Amino acid sequence: MISRPHLLLAILPLLAACRTANPNLTSGIPASDHNSSGASQSVENSLPARPRSDTAEEAEESGKYENIYRKASLQVGGVSFASFTTTAQVSGSAGIGAVLDLEDVLGVSSSTNVLRVDGEYMLNGRNRLSMSYYDINRDGSRTIVDDIDVGDVTIPAGQTSTKMRTTIGKIAYLYSFVDDDRTVISGSFGLHIMDINLKVKSPTFDIEEDLGVTAPLPVLGLHGAYALSESWSLFASGEVFQLKIDNFGGSISDIRVGLDWDIFEHLGVGAEINVFSMNADVDDGDMKADIEYGYQGIGLYLRAYL
Repeated sequence: MISRPHLLLAILPLLAACRTANPNLTSGIPASDHNSSGASQSVENSLPARPRSDTAEEAEESGKYENIYRKASLQVGGVSFASFTTTAQVSGSAGIGAVLDLEDVLGVSSSTNVLRVDGEYMLNGRNRLSMSYYDINRDGSRTIVDDIDVGDVTIPAGQTSTKMRTTIGKIAYLYSFVDDDRTVISGSFGLHIMDINLKVKSPTFDIEEDLGVTAPLPVLGLHGAYALSESWSLFASGEVFQLKIDNFGGSISDIRVGLDWDIFEHLGVGAEINVFSMNADVDDGDMKADIEYGYQGIGLYLRAYL
């Protein structure tokens, strides 16, 4: 299981420390900017002027770096070269089923591309709304030597193919308790919906289980951003969920650390390291399932903003 709850706790204090490391930053304009060379000034002057949203104008007037105070943003990308670990156990009236390592036993790929969409809208300087959507698809095949019990059914020895899909939707409210020229640190509270579909097939066998919860469940988070310049910024965020409600219990940990580059008037790019882990326990009376998996990888994305 991949879990890095202490990673964010180590990174966010660094973001906060950056704003006090240089006393010249308190004005919102680094001292080096006043002493830059003529060639550097020429490059800056050659760039097209960027239209200012109301929030950007407010940020500029207050001396804040507008690239961490965008009115709205939408980023679409994926986590590539992800390294997965997965175990699943399904039990039924016949007894406790075997614990399956999907990568080793069923041949499910240990790396894939994870589609991710994130959006954010700033209500005012300290209040924001955010949304996220994940779509994780994995498959694989393997010839198994011995029969495997899954709940009340048995996967017979022989050639098998497996597909696993996880979709997660999330919406959150963020409040910035640190809100200065270069640094934003926020806490968040949100709701998410998760669905897991696991399908195993062979020439003489076919099983499909749809596990998940449609009721919104809470998620808490901590987020930070630091403006390196008018175009470059660092960010870090961590969101966690752990709850038992009705027939569903589980936990989620989602840690992200990355770098944004605002290239054009309304378009930029970014790169991030994403560490994700999940545990889901479902009990519908006839079947009990316990699925654990996580991934870590490098994410690349496009970012549009106002």
